Amino acid sequence: MYSNEMALRNILGFFPTYMRPPYSDCTAASGCEADMKALGYHITYFDVDTVDYNNDSPTLIQNAKNNFAKGIAAGSPSTADYLVIGHDIHYQTAYNLTAYMLDTLLAKGYKPVTVGECLGDPQANWYRSAPGSVFTSATATPTSTSSAATVSPTRASTDGTCGGATAYTCFGSSFGNCCSANGKCGSTDVYCGVGCQATFGTCGSSNVSDSLSTSTIVISSSSSSIAPSASATIVSSDATCGGTTGLTCFGSTFGNCCSVNGWW
Repeated sequence: MYSNEMALRNILGFFPTYMRPPYSDCTAASGCEADMKALGYHITYFDVDTVDYNNDSPTLIQNAKNNFAKGIAAGSPSTADYLVIGHDIHYQTAYNLTAYMLDTLLAKGYKPVTVGECLGDPQANWYRSAPGSVFTSATATPTSTSSAATVSPTRASTDGTCGGATAYTCFGSSFGNCCSANGKCGSTDVYCGVGCQATFGTCGSSNVSDSLSTSTIVISSSSSSIAPSASATIVSSDATCGGTTGLTCFGSTFGNCCSVNGWW
């Protein structure tokens, strides 16, 4: 939760007061409820599940639409309210299901609102600001993050993450030798330039292939790009791809390109 708050603060300048627990599981017995209360969060759940995460393809998304329509069918706009769950990380949810849900609600006379408005919480309580400076590339220095790390690298990254939070180094990884300010391995200026973590990889645009293990990568003679040695096995069904998954973007519903972070 701390990491989420810092990321949202850095991007937006504020972070929310509402949190839906992963898998919608946050009990008093586990200590989760007390933790969330101490951190200042309202725990929210849902009463209409679109099951969109299992239907993220053009041929299946109608199932999620049907689940939504069925979930609100018995209610009346004058008396009923619903909290609906959807996952905007999925393509069909973002670009298909969401529009359908909004159109359907409006046609039935419902008013789509934020969680805070639904619960009658004043808008001033929906988000919180955080003191301290916001990270930007303009205020960062190339070596500032490396001096802040208090841990030493333990092993080469196997999932593309690196830095003080993981103790993984990009040296010898299949993702590139540079550890970015955001803790990701890569080989372009985005990773090797401003904010690069020198303790967990090389820094500077000239370090594209330094110290890389030749047994784990293939360097094309016609390109400076670095590809993992894993071979694609099946078409991605969840938008992940690359050497750590063995999934390819070719022929997927998410697009044909696989990014450095292993997403379409």
